Amino acid sequence: NTFGNEVNYAGNEIHYVDTLRNEIGHLYGADKVTDSVDMQQAKDHTGSCQSYLDYCLTPELLVRTMAETCLQEVQQHFAAYCSTPAEPLPAPKDGSEPDGPLPKPIIGQPMSDDQLFEVVDHFIHTLKEKLQLSYGGIDEYTLFDEHPAARKEDATYTLIANPTVLVHRIARNLEGAVIEPFKTDRLIGKKGDAVTVKQVGDSSFYVKTKTEGKRFNRRPIEVDDLTEATDTPERVKAALENTTQVDKLKNFAPERVWSMLLNYPYQGWHEALSEPALRRYRQADPSHETALFDQVITWAKTWSQADLGNSVLQSLKQKEGVLAGRLLDLLEGNADMTDGVQNTALHYAASGGMTDLLPALIARSSNINSVNRQGQTPTMVAARQGRLGELELLLRANPEVNRQDVNRLSALMLAAKGGHAECVALLAQAGANVELKGPINRN
Repeated sequence: NTFGNEVNYAGNEIHYVDTLRNEIGHLYGADKVTDSVDMQQAKDHTGSCQSYLDYCLTPELLVRTMAETCLQEVQQHFAAYCSTPAEPLPAPKDGSEPDGPLPKPIIGQPMSDDQLFEVVDHFIHTLKEKLQLSYGGIDEYTLFDEHPAARKEDATYTLIANPTVLVHRIARNLEGAVIEPFKTDRLIGKKGDAVTVKQVGDSSFYVKTKTEGKRFNRRPIEVDDLTEATDTPERVKAALENTTQVDKLKNFAPERVWSMLLNYPYQGWHEALSEPALRRYRQADPSHETALFDQVITWAKTWSQADLGNSVLQSLKQKEGVLAGRLLDLLEGNADMTDGVQNTALHYAASGGMTDLLPALIARSSNINSVNRQGQTPTMVAARQGRLGELELLLRANPEVNRQDVNRLSALMLAAKGGHAECVALLAQAGANVELKGPINRN
């Protein structure tokens, strides 16, 4: 998340990792590694990365990570199982024709009682013992959900798709062993006599429902389980992450989401806006996005010009073109602000997805040929990433098409290296020198 939007991140991922490891790995018992490429961009973020690691290395995040890994194992196991053709049913003893093969369950789809019995039997004989060794006891009642939202008349069960219930189970398995101080469960609300809302650690929440036979069903908390009186940033965040039904998201007030964003756990509000759960919420109803952006703009009117410029950059970096455009309207003068690696607004807009905003940024940029730490101009960025529309708009501003970066690569060379034939043709038409020499004296 820290580096994914850096314009030169793709292809250099291992160098970012190695640089960070060599800078702060000793704090966590990791030896240095040999890497001839030293990424300054990574060094600029060592403080935030160290804070993130310290945040992660807690009992709660340990349990959460174990739960996510366990869920991944379960889903991979059953995905392979589901891809195996079903065995035909044996012919009935009365001589009648069999009903046909028992259909294999599909991940995320409701299962009938017959399907459930088959899958549970498969689980007990193939996976249960393996999970026991890694995570403690994980039984079939934990993995197969009878949540009413998934029910159909003849299919009432689903394989769980969220790690929250596993957080509860694994935390209980480890309690008193390696995470004695960790609070595994505490009551935070009730919804009648049979339904309670519980919390595991600081950021995992589930709803516990009493069923017939004195058993309990557990499912992750969703937005319709919340009440304004008990809203906390952690609960709202968890509920948004767990809720996928559009109608539920539509009915959840943007004001409650904005309140959560202002106190978002770990990340700032700006980064949180682009998290998958927030994007899903915004897509559920376009008025949600408008309302949240209105809150941002009202607040932004109190900011300094420097803060506005930084927010325009951050919005572009996150591919939030609509918000970037509205913030740009508040910015006075040119949009020449740069970040820690000398990327400008044009660099991020050139990387794709914001052609509507690019003309305004070109008009408000004093230098179309500004370079980042890699010596690349916005034109080079568009060429390297094969962004034909963005490249065409930039070329209309008459940039220096034969400029070379720190590796002696021109925009034409970057486009050719990436296999972007249309960009190559466009640059050649704009006067790019096809005979220009680059690394190891090659054109």
